Amino acid sequence: RVQAALPKELPSAPAKFLTGACLTRSEDLWITAEAGGVYRLSGQEMKPKWEDMRKQPGFPKTDNCTAVCEDSQGRIWVGTANAGVQVFHKGQWKRYDRDTVLGGSHVHALASTATGLTAVAHEQGVSLYNSHDDSWRDFTVLNRLPAGGVRAICFGSGDSLHCAMENGGYVRIDVRGTGRSAPRPRAPGTLRTNRAGFFPAA
Repeated sequence: RVQAALPKELPSAPAKFLTGACLTRSEDLWITAEAGGVYRLSGQEMKPKWEDMRKQPGFPKTDNCTAVCEDSQGRIWVGTANAGVQVFHKGQWKRYDRDTVLGGSHVHALASTATGLTAVAHEQGVSLYNSHDDSWRDFTVLNRLPAGGVRAICFGSGDSLHCAMENGGYVRIDVRGTGRSAPRPRAPGTLRTNRAGFFPAA
C-alpha cells in the first residue's frame, strides 16, 4: 500500500530523531519527531513536500512530538512530551491534557481501533477515548495498574489492550467492561474495570 500511495522517491525528512509514522486512509504520510514537531506529506500531490502541521490553528508551543495515529473517523492524533495529545480535524487542532481529560501529560504511544476506541499511553498509565459517546476512561494505579506508566500499547482481539510497562512487565486490559470501581484480584495478566491482576515486573 505504501508503494502504491506514495512516489518512489520521497523528499528528505524535515527533522531528525523520528518518533512515529502513520499512513492514513487518504494516502497521507504523517511523521513525528523529537525536537522536530509533526509533518504531513500528501500522497495526492504530483510533487509532494512536507508540510509543518504545527502551523495549523490550535497546536501548542512544543516541538517534542512522540507518536501519531489515525482514528476510525479519520482524525489524526499526535502525542507530545509535555502537552498531552493533539487531535487534528477539519483543519485545526484540539488539545487534550491533564487540565482537561487526559490522565498524563507525557504521551509515549497511541493506538486506535476500527470500532472507535483510541488509547493514549502516558506516564500515569492509559487514557481511553470512545468516539461513540465522546467519553474518556483512565487506567492508572487507582485501577491497580502497576506504577511507572505505560511505554507501548497495541489493541488485540475483542478490543483488548496490551501494555508494555515503563518499569517492566506486561498488562492486558479488557476495555469492554463498564464502571470505574476499584478492581479486585483476578488471574495474572488481565486487568478489567472491576477486577485486576498482572504479571510481576520481573
